[in-house]
Amino acid sequence: MEYSFAPISVIIPTFNDAHYLQHCLETIKIQSKLPLEIIVVDDGSDNDNAYKIINSNFFSALNIKFLKIKN
Repeated sequence: MEYSFAPISVIIPTFNDAHYLQHCLETIKIQSKLPLEIIVVDDGSDNDNAYKIINSNFFSALNIKFLKIKN
């Protein structure tokens, strides 16, 4: 599948809600144009699976940057 990219960045804040993050990324992936980059900012989640979700093969077409900061 060939993807088309829009000149935008998407910033997604997250905190202990990996299930919502997965749904959000799935929604972005089905758009007709993908953003140039997606920045996920994890605000100190406890044992959350956010990092595992964004590194899954399903989201490999998305240019995702992951930042984990201390809450």
